[in-house]
Amino acid sequence: MSKADLHRKVGVSAAAIGQYERGEVRPRAETVAALATALGVPPGFFALGRPRVQVDIAEASFRRLRSTTVTQQQQATAYVEQVWELSCYLEEGVEFPELDLPAWAHADSHDVPDPATAARAMRQHWLLGSGPIEHLVYQLEQHGILTVFFSMKEDAAL
Repeated sequence: MSKADLHRKVGVSAAAIGQYERGEVRPRAETVAALATALGVPPGFFALGRPRVQVDIAEASFRRLRSTTVTQQQQATAYVEQVWELSCYLEEGVEFPELDLPAWAHADSHDVPDPATAARAMRQHWLLGSGPIEHLVYQLEQHGILTVFFSMKEDAAL
């Protein structure tokens, strides 16, 4: 949904929507209720401290960056933030597999091998052999990697 569509459904200006997004202005309770209804989320979705993690678009990787619109990039990063928050919530009551990565594969590592060497090392670390990997998503999840599928719609207004 575009900002223009949202401001019409909620009954506030597009500028106000932008101010809410940037955290410059806090909407009144009735505006929060209208936003929740328009977006199909519970009012608690807009609670302070959410999202727990914010993803910077500059840190995201898109397969077809040139053909990915800014709106699609924003949708994708917002989706990642929501999934991350959901996974944090689930971790409070669900026991996920422990993350099983070699030291060089962690985000704070500076000694990262080239992609081909990394692929061979991961295959060896996870005992996958050199042939095709059956059920790749299953393998990732068994080693503690959360996988999520996201499909970008052709119509950015959807």
